[in-house]
Amino acid sequence: MEILLHFPETKLVLIGAGRDEVALKRQVDNLGIADSVQFRGWLCSEETIKEMATAEVLVVPNTGEEGFGLVVAEGMAANTPIVASRIQVFEEVLGADDSCGWFFDKNNPDSLADAICQVFAQSDEAAARVARASLRVQERFSVERMVGDYLRLYDKISTAD
Repeated sequence: MEILLHFPETKLVLIGAGRDEVALKRQVDNLGIADSVQFRGWLCSEETIKEMATAEVLVVPNTGEEGFGLVVAEGMAANTPIVASRIQVFEEVLGADDSCGWFFDKNNPDSLADAICQVFAQSDEAAARVARASLRVQERFSVERMVGDYLRLYDKISTAD
């Protein structure tokens, strides 16, 4: 609600489906914000990437059960401002210093709303963070870099015997 108070034209697009979907839809109805929220359900990877690339901000909430943070890296590659839960794996991908995106404290809706409002209110800063994120994802997570890292790891393991 805080975001809609400051930015009333905001639309939330939820991608994916899960056990909380019915409760979320009920909460949206109870808050009277159905016109501001779209439930897109499960989308194929290509459609999801298109949604990311056209979004004004990509919000990636997670409580800590994430293996890599692929969605964060994909958002960085799509040149979309990222707001993510402050969890270790997202800090590893996005950079813990907030220079490539915004973090919010997990399970803290005020922290989340504040981070999203900062993206909307600070367009120049958002553009600067997106540019740094784009460079970071290219440097750290390109196919070539990751293949090279795996080859070095396999070489290290095979010579340890």
